[in-house]
Amino acid sequence: VYITDNAYTKDDILNMEVSMLRTLDFALCGPTAAHFLDRFHRANVCSEEQLHLMHYLAELALLEVQMLQYTPSHIAAAAALLSNKLLKFPTWPPCMAQFSKHSEGEIKACARELCGILESVDRSSLQAIRKKYSQERFKRVAKLSFGSS
Repeated sequence: VYITDNAYTKDDILNMEVSMLRTLDFALCGPTAAHFLDRFHRANVCSEEQLHLMHYLAELALLEVQMLQYTPSHIAAAAALLSNKLLKFPTWPPCMAQFSKHSEGEIKACARELCGILESVDRSSLQAIRKKYSQERFKRVAKLSFGSS
């Protein structure tokens, strides 16, 4: 009520909230890359280290405005593709193309952008994600060295 400068009563606000929730059918969140990563790692038969690397790449994407052009499934697929490449696994196995519904060509541009973000992460002023994934419980994937990819 305070934030409306008393223009509305508490009941007015609660009724509007109920109306909005009903209109939205109580669906308050959409899928994120994390929803897809958990499914893609099973299809890709990833190790725990690779799963953490995929999550690290997807979380780095959250910080970059240019990544908003991609859907969550696209970012997750690109994280899987890039992690495969970095860890020297087959880049985009047929099972991943079938399961993700993305061809390798469709996700290469996004994977390239993720790679650029990864290459510049140590120069970023935002270090929380890098610090998080430098911990042992995340297999220290932020500290892995990949050379030139």
